[in-house]
Amino acid sequence: MEQRNSGFVEGAMYGQQARHGTTYSGVDGNVMANEPPIPAAVHSGYEGDGDGRPQYTGPTPKTKPKKGKELVTSSPWLDDSRRVLKGSLVVVAFVIDMALHLGIGAAVWFAVTTYSDRPQTAVPLAVFAWLALSFIHRTFVQRVLHTTVGKALFGFRLHYPDGSRPTLWELIKQWFSGGFGVVSLSLQVLQIFG
Repeated sequence: MEQRNSGFVEGAMYGQQARHGTTYSGVDGNVMANEPPIPAAVHSGYEGDGDGRPQYTGPTPKTKPKKGKELVTSSPWLDDSRRVLKGSLVVVAFVIDMALHLGIGAAVWFAVTTYSDRPQTAVPLAVFAWLALSFIHRTFVQRVLHTTVGKALFGFRLHYPDGSRPTLWELIKQWFSGGFGVVSLSLQVLQIFG
């Protein structure tokens, strides 16, 4: 690029300004004397930095707001001043969801032992039904409705502190980590009382 006597640089791009403030319209180098500069975020290109060296300015990337680390539940009926009651109701909602999942598993066990000619498959089928329903309910249903049956009874919705909702992948990871916690707690209880 070469400097002309008139003060503009030949080959400048949209949205560029020289160190002395002249705005250029494009590669032909025509000066836009009375028009405001085109923002560099709209048209990517090169701008002069403080030392006169060209510096690339691309479109501004769209960034997602940072989510808090912990998912929270909120209810239109309970404000933050009633934390103990809210925490208790979250536990009750979890127990209701777990009872629903276990109830379906028990129903499958009962149906297979009563009506099947192969009752030895009752326990594996019941465990599979329990886990499958739990997974579908706590991931896919919760992703679409932002709540489960137990949480919906108390008006709870699952979200991050900034108001955004968890993704399906985050709910799947949460389900597996919760399942690991339930299994390890059960094994500890069996070890204590067994």
